Amino acid sequence: GTRVSNTQKKLEDNLGIETAALYASLSEYTAPDVVSRIRGDFFRRNISVLIVTERFHYYFRYRLRGVKRVVFYAPPLHSKFYSEFLNFIHINEDGDSISNTMYTNRDALTLERVVGTQHARNMIKPSAMNSYTFTFENE
Repeated sequence: GTRVSNTQKKLEDNLGIETAALYASLSEYTAPDVVSRIRGDFFRRNISVLIVTERFHYYFRYRLRGVKRVVFYAPPLHSKFYSEFLNFIHINEDGDSISNTMYTNRDALTLERVVGTQHARNMIKPSAMNSYTFTFENE
């Protein structure tokens, strides 16, 4: 909706990033036949970006195939969803997988549920770094 359009405009105007990707969205109100079509199109790469609401995942828990990158607009309210979405990522031949989480100091409680109290405190300090890297090893 509006947030996506505004974000696209900011990326194009301020950073010169082209955002003309085909995208679709899934919410708890999306009809089952539309969900099936969108999931198939995403897996076959007919759709480049798939926007999924947290409520959609909460109610349906579909396995999303073909994921190369996960971007959280904010930390998920349910910390378990963070790892569930990261498990959707298909690891390529290089072993690289990418996930980004955008947050502000207002997301302190939800961030704390994902990374723990001390890490969250360090991450939201005014003097904190602009980005953090988490490394997960496959066993």
